[in-house]
This record gives sequence, C-alpha cells and structure tokens, in this order.
Amino acid sequence: MRKRILIASAMVFATTAITPAAAVVAPIAVYNQVVTGSTMRWVRAPSGVGGQLFTIASSGSNTPGAASVDFSFLKPVLSALGPVASKLTLTATSAVAATPVVSYLAQTPVNGSFAFTYAGAAPLTVGFTTYNTGANLLSGTFTNATIVGITGGTSGNFSASTGAGSIISLASDFLDFSGANSFDFSIGFNAMTSPFGVSNAQSALNTFRAATGGSFGTDSAALTATIPEPASWALMVTGFGGLGLALRRRRKQVVTA
Repeated sequence: MRKRILIASAMVFATTAITPAAAVVAPIAVYNQVVTGSTMRWVRAPSGVGGQLFTIASSGSNTPGAASVDFSFLKPVLSALGPVASKLTLTATSAVAATPVVSYLAQTPVNGSFAFTYAGAAPLTVGFTTYNTGANLLSGTFTNATIVGITGGTSGNFSASTGAGSIISLASDFLDFSGANSFDFSIGFNAMTSPFGVSNAQSALNTFRAATGGSFGTDSAALTATIPEPASWALMVTGFGGLGLALRRRRKQVVTA
C-alpha cells in the first residue's frame, strides 16, 4: 500500500509541468530538441524486467548518443544568451517491473546522469569569462526518478524531485550550486513510437522512442565568481560612469590651465 502511495505521489509531480518540490524551488533552465523525430529511447531489458533510457543522435538510432537541442538559462544575465546550441547526453537504468496505478504505468526507480554541452562554434562571453565549445552548460546525476504515462497513451513524463525522495546533484561552468538543497527536473515525452504498455504484470515498460523537452529547477543557483550578479553589474556601471566623469573633468582642467 505504501508503494502505491509513493508512486501515486510521483505521478502527481510528473503530470504537472515542473511543479516545484517546495515553494522556493524555481526553474533555472529549459531545453527543446531542434531535430525532427525522437531524441530519447527506452529499451526494455531482454529479461523483461527493467531497462535502459538514453538519448539518441538520430531518430532511428538504436544506440546511446548525443541529441541536438537548444538549451536556455533562465537566470538573469545568463538568459541574455538566448537558446544555446548544445548536445544532450542522458543515460539511466531501472531494474524493476513497471507498476500500474489506476490508469497509469510507472517505471520507478530510474537512476542515471545527464549533461548539456555547448556545441556552438562561436565562444560565449559572459562577464569577464569566455566559454568555448564543450563547456558544461548543466550536468547532473539522479536517483529514484520516475517514467510515467497513461496506459495506452503516446505521451508521458520523466521526472525526479528531492522533495519526493530523489537524490539529485547538479554542476555547471556557469552556475554555482553549493548553496542549493532542493532540486527537480521534468522531461516530457511526446510523439512516442509505441504506447505506454507492458507485456505482462511482471514486466518493465515496453520499448519506445520519443521527442523530448524539459526543465530543471533548484532553490538556489548563484552565478559563478567570474559572472557578476545583476546587482554587481549595476554597481560596476555606476562605477564606470563615475570614472568617466572624473576623467572628463580632469581633461577639462588640463585644457583650461
């Protein structure tokens, strides 16, 4: 009974668009695929119990690869970069059977990792730092994530939240998460090539491919030391303005002396 309650709670989280685990958690980044077709694949294990979830480089690929996506920071200053060309790699596994709850199917727990890597040719300059191709936009590890969807449906969700018992850690060349305690993410599955289903009551989810897009959140994400916060930018602008005024006055005194 307790397991059913936990899974039902996970589905309530999963069926909302990145519903924060707590009021203080807020989205910090989002992504959308830029290719047509599927960017992620779930493969049921040959034994029928458990399986693997991974990104694919092309819609028809059968092996793990990097998917082309647009990544966007939502943090002020960084949001000015706009959608950034990146490669998403995600790999995760589950070693259990899917669990039916009312009209839903839930594959949980799912454990793994992901990484968004900058794939643009031109360097990204933010503050006093230049980031080149290959920079870590956002990466992380997670446990106790859930794949969930309506039985027979062709859309679903892959999500995790520290508020629901997941362990999530994030890293980035652009953001500092040392002061964060709560994290969550939600990745939507759309246009699935096979509907949510199982072959029998003791089986994991059937194999499928899907188009994806998602959001990541935390209760605290400070800009790195090399990227001034908005308040620091304001102080710097004021300081530069004052310096310019002082220089102009000095030139005027020299000319009229």
